[in-house]
Amino acid sequence: MALLTDTFLRNILTTTKTIAMVGLRMNETRPSYFVGKYLHMRGYKIIPLNDGHGSKHFFGQEVVSSLEEIDEPVDMN
Repeated sequence: MALLTDTFLRNILTTTKTIAMVGLRMNETRPSYFVGKYLHMRGYKIIPLNDGHGSKHFFGQEVVSSLEEIDEPVDMN
């Protein structure tokens, strides 16, 4: 496995704008919540994906139940 260089990782993070977070939890004590909140605060558009919370809103976005429900380009999921 090749080592991931700082330049490679920086390129991913600077070109990524929209992230579909599969399994994002709405519970503030869950790690996925902290990750989603941090990325949202850093300017990334987070599309929450959790089949148990479909149609709710989180980080200003509607929660979707599957990747197929996303009707816009996603840079990372």
